[in-house]
Amino acid sequence: MFVSFLRKITGAIRANYSLLKYILLSYFDKTIIFLIPLLVLYLFNNKSLYVSVEYIYSFVLVIVPFLDFGLSGYFFYYYREHKNKKAAILAVFNLFTLLYITLFLFGIMIILIHYLWFSFEKYILYIVFRCLFLVLFMFLSSYHRLMNKPKKALFITITSNIISLIVIFYLYIFNLEISVFPVFVGQILFCCYFFLVLVRKILKTKTFKKNLLKSVFFGSVLFAWPTIIQVFLMMYIANYGKIKAINHLNLEEATLLSLTQRYSMLIQLTHTSIVAFLMKDLYLENMKKINLKRFFKYFLFLLLSVVGVVILICLNWYHKEILISRLRVFQVSILMIGYTILWCIYSFLEIFYSRENKNIIKLYLAIVNAIVFIIVINGFSMSLLDRIVYAMMSSVFIALICSIIVLKQRGYYLYK
Repeated sequence: MFVSFLRKITGAIRANYSLLKYILLSYFDKTIIFLIPLLVLYLFNNKSLYVSVEYIYSFVLVIVPFLDFGLSGYFFYYYREHKNKKAAILAVFNLFTLLYITLFLFGIMIILIHYLWFSFEKYILYIVFRCLFLVLFMFLSSYHRLMNKPKKALFITITSNIISLIVIFYLYIFNLEISVFPVFVGQILFCCYFFLVLVRKILKTKTFKKNLLKSVFFGSVLFAWPTIIQVFLMMYIANYGKIKAINHLNLEEATLLSLTQRYSMLIQLTHTSIVAFLMKDLYLENMKKINLKRFFKYFLFLLLSVVGVVILICLNWYHKEILISRLRVFQVSILMIGYTILWCIYSFLEIFYSRENKNIIKLYLAIVNAIVFIIVINGFSMSLLDRIVYAMMSSVFIALICSIIVLKQRGYYLYK
């Protein structure tokens, strides 16, 4: 019986070897991303700096949906609809080249205005380069996935974040003062490097097919504008607390909220890794079908990550890094974990709307989400922290129920 069990486990590993290999590499990458802000807190015991880093991350996530004009998501749809796959990839890559160079130069201009003329955002340098890095990574993830080399994009973030990790440990070992810069140094260097690579590419390329690039650009905007607004609303809700925390919560509450959301990121990172791996298959399979076996596998990985999050939170209680009662920590943690699980499932189901080019439905659902969030935030006389976590949980729950109803009405069904 034991031998039979081992054979089943071995068979499952072999059947899912590519997915598991990608997930493990992705987890290594995401573990570094996950740990870098926490190292600021645990190694240097600097809660204020930690909250500032989380503020930068959250602020960027809210504005970044507008920056690539939906090109990363449109890439898969354009690839599927285009007969000449190589030409489709080249056209989108050329458009992104021009877009990234434009964004980079515009970002540098904003930084210069802040430092040379008038100050308007304390962390503008890091916000600009974090935006550029995320835009770059999102596109390269799509590009390498379509080239059947999804692991290649991960090496970009792994290299960038290892540089930051090395600098942080150097400062800790030699007892030097920490600042925000070491957290983002690797990303800044990579953004500058890739800018030079693309500029060199443009100088070597004699001509671009302007009409084709215009067609791809406007196609991307028309395809993605509902998604852009929808993602903005979702990201604003998800990061509202950490953006408000820097000025409207006390340091202990801000740290509690930021930490529980960071721990819950492990669940989101699992979701992101699996979806990134499956995205091509999800887009190319038949319409109106949801593979039950694939969804069960996806949900199982989510549950495993929940176990990891619970363990981390329990360890954090043990070390008493948060100077708040355990009951309070438990309350906020349960709500944040529940919100994250629901958000992941909601996000997974959204793929089916994009596959049909029905992104407008995603926008309507996001508006429902936002309305519920606003009602809870403004309609109850609780503390700000309580209103934030209850608003996040209730809004995504209502949106998920609405999404399931819409999919059922559109004729979607589960199959094994």
